[in-house]
Amino acid sequence: MDIARRGAGDAIRARAARWLWAMLAVWVVSALALLALRTDLRHVLASTPGWIAPACMALASVGFALRTWRWLLLARVARIAAAPATLAGIYVGGFPMNLTPARLGELWRSWVLWRGARQGYRRTLPLLVCDRLLDLFALLLLAAFGLAPSVGLDRLALPCLLAAGALAALTLLPGWARRAIKAVWAATGRRRPRLFASLLSVCRNLALLLAPATIVRVLPLSLCAWSAEALALHLLMPAVGGELPLPAAFASLAFANLAGALSLLPGGVGSQELALTLLIAGTAGNSTDAALAMVAILRVGTLWYSAALGLPFFLYFSRAATAAPGKPVRSGDR
Repeated sequence: MDIARRGAGDAIRARAARWLWAMLAVWVVSALALLALRTDLRHVLASTPGWIAPACMALASVGFALRTWRWLLLARVARIAAAPATLAGIYVGGFPMNLTPARLGELWRSWVLWRGARQGYRRTLPLLVCDRLLDLFALLLLAAFGLAPSVGLDRLALPCLLAAGALAALTLLPGWARRAIKAVWAATGRRRPRLFASLLSVCRNLALLLAPATIVRVLPLSLCAWSAEALALHLLMPAVGGELPLPAAFASLAFANLAGALSLLPGGVGSQELALTLLIAGTAGNSTDAALAMVAILRVGTLWYSAALGLPFFLYFSRAATAAPGKPVRSGDR
């Protein structure tokens, strides 16, 4: 049994490593192709100050710390019985999973909590869902805030606010879902009671996380985390010979991240870079070369930096979860 568990853990780590190397290769090849085709872009990057990448990473680190804090607060509400240091390590270890299709690899966090901390999926899956919803809600609000008339996209501000309002209505989703599950159970002759009990338990735990009192506590952390990346875009743009007003930085970053998420591509690679380049180049008269240079620096300082930062934690907790003895208890599922 131990040999089988170790084999499964090795297979998971091998697949994750292949995904990481594949995504890095795609991005590097794309960047090299742009460098080969655009002489002006090579000149812009060559004249970029050496401090710009560390500055971008520093601001990104602020965002990572705020998201980790948010995760710890949500885990406390979800009654996850694990030490804060362990929870923080598991969250950071999930950063490389951003490079999986539709970020489905983030389910790794739930698996590690199940195997290593004996926390059931009924508690951990709602935690992952709430974490994603908060990011989406924050991006929609920042997009609406950043769509000032000077940006030229002010007509989209109202749809963004409406979408954020619709997302806020999801706080009522667990109640609707519970009623629907009970109706389906009754319609099927009350069969598979354990399955439907599990679904109802997931809804109850999700309701705790989506309670207005909880959202009010953690949403500011989401807004500040994304604002740190937008601030990096605004402050560092002059270093590549461009200019980006802060409202435009908010809007550009938000729409680029939403485009990357909707594409379902690993890490939004390709779609997010394209969207952000077009948005920056279309603002304040920025050149395409300056926009491409800024996008390259930002993605290295956020996506690839986070993957490198989380990789040691991913390997450590994967090994620990694989070697964990015994079967997780069911008390964490209730």
